[in-house]
Amino acid sequence: MNCSCWVIFEIITTIALIAGLGFAVWQIFMTKRGNNARVAVELFRELRSPESKNTLRFIYSLKPEDVTCLYNSTNPGNPYNNNEIDSLLDKFDMLGALVDDKIVADRLAVEAYAGTGAMRCWYKLYAYIILERRKRGFFVENYEIFTRRALDYFDNHHMKIFFYEGGSKNITGEEPLNLINEIGKSNFCPRTKRQIEKERHQNNERCFGCPLSKPVPYYY
Repeated sequence: MNCSCWVIFEIITTIALIAGLGFAVWQIFMTKRGNNARVAVELFRELRSPESKNTLRFIYSLKPEDVTCLYNSTNPGNPYNNNEIDSLLDKFDMLGALVDDKIVADRLAVEAYAGTGAMRCWYKLYAYIILERRKRGFFVENYEIFTRRALDYFDNHHMKIFFYEGGSKNITGEEPLNLINEIGKSNFCPRTKRQIEKERHQNNERCFGCPLSKPVPYYY
């Protein structure tokens, strides 16, 4: 075999190798997308389950003084159990991660999955989440980012999200709260991903050189 034949053979072999690697990468990518799609569908079902709806109703009925009871729910004799609430927050957090990775589109997540529920839960559970973060450190940040996405989405599309503190208007006669205004103009407005990352960086700079046994409080 002359030199030119060897060159042609090497070119063909290289092309075949590249094509094989490309096909393998494509298969991995499609498998990952399929797995993520299944996770997204299952999450949609879980957020629409009777258990999740019951937890949402319980959260909406909470009073400000109930937050302390939730935070201390592990104490003996405390009638509150926050396992169901934490489970729902975990689902919101997973949805936020799927949106951030562009597995689920913003519009689909906000309008079809849990945009309104996420905002109403944030309004009722913000104080509880802060207390838990002081104890745990990292806690449902993807949920916070998703809630901010939902807030901006509804605001940009001129959509109102109402919430009745005391139940239905027909029962209490009260006017509903417009959560776009209540949350957007409050001191507990959820942060964007960029704001969270900036605060992490600032906290890490303050903590640089500190003994590991006495870390600077991570969040607030």
